[in-house]
Amino acid sequence: METEDRSDLPQELLSQLSIKKPSGAVLALIESYGEPISINEIVIGVYKKTGEVYRRPGVLNTLTMLTKSKQINRVSRGMYQAIK
Repeated sequence: METEDRSDLPQELLSQLSIKKPSGAVLALIESYGEPISINEIVIGVYKKTGEVYRRPGVLNTLTMLTKSKQINRVSRGMYQAIK
């Protein structure tokens, strides 16, 4: 079964797929920032670098995943930093 071609899928089904992978863009931004960065700065920074709008709940989920996998640290409420 070929699953890569999605051109014939209805929009209702496409909206259920997890196509965006924000963790790479978010992690790259946090690593390049060099100091603690807020969620607002992350959302704005990802948009400026990629042109994509990531919803805040998705970014929060990504930050939680990156923190649990020890790729970033939560340094205070709403502030994150790359592990050096």
